Amino acid sequence: MVCDVLTLYGEVAAGLPKIEDDEPFLFTRDVLAEPPSTMTTDRMVLRGYQVPTNGHYLSDTVELLGTPDMMRAFACLLLAVLLHPLPGEVELRFTHPASNVKRIRIRLQHYGTDGEPLTTMRWSAAEPNYWASPLFFRYEVGTPVGYIGDRDARPLLVLTDESEVGGAGVEWMQHRDTAVGFGPDVALAYIARHILDAAISGHQLTVDLWDDSENGPLRQHSAELRLGFPDYPIYEDLVPPLPID
Repeated sequence: MVCDVLTLYGEVAAGLPKIEDDEPFLFTRDVLAEPPSTMTTDRMVLRGYQVPTNGHYLSDTVELLGTPDMMRAFACLLLAVLLHPLPGEVELRFTHPASNVKRIRIRLQHYGTDGEPLTTMRWSAAEPNYWASPLFFRYEVGTPVGYIGDRDARPLLVLTDESEVGGAGVEWMQHRDTAVGFGPDVALAYIARHILDAAISGHQLTVDLWDDSENGPLRQHSAELRLGFPDYPIYEDLVPPLPID
């Protein structure tokens, strides 16, 4: 099996706290390797579909399946994107045949003092003497995830096509193969924290990160995020099978 996520972040993920008595863990740029702009995994499955919501319209759901260790490594990738100024986007490609969503683009743009986005080209020409990005992320088991009061700063997960141009009609809706997330820095940290917490139990779990109200945990009209572990209903029916531990 090929998994760039485990190769880069598996060791860090294995050492994360799992019970409340464990010492808090401090994520920094020294702890998490800078991610490449493109990565591949066949140890997770990413699926997208629509479900009836509130009885009168359809909403998008994105379902991520994997072991608790794999989920922790994925959360480490999210935090690496959060903490490193480059790249501004990482595309993680899902090669397992059960994935009808073939990629997720984790996008978080960092900016220089001139207000312009930092890019690899700008960085190679002259490293900026200042950029804005978090210094660390502290993870402690049992600490509440919290609530993001600014509606525009809440996580946003979008199902679209590879070009992200958009479209309309049933056929386009059914063939969307790209997910894009998760918004600004606080939103990315929120999702990473939620995944780390969910991975502790490692049991069947629907992370109900969708609420069609102004006070929901995600930005309105975001896709719902569901996490599935090895006892998730469809997990054992995947071909080829995913790891169970």
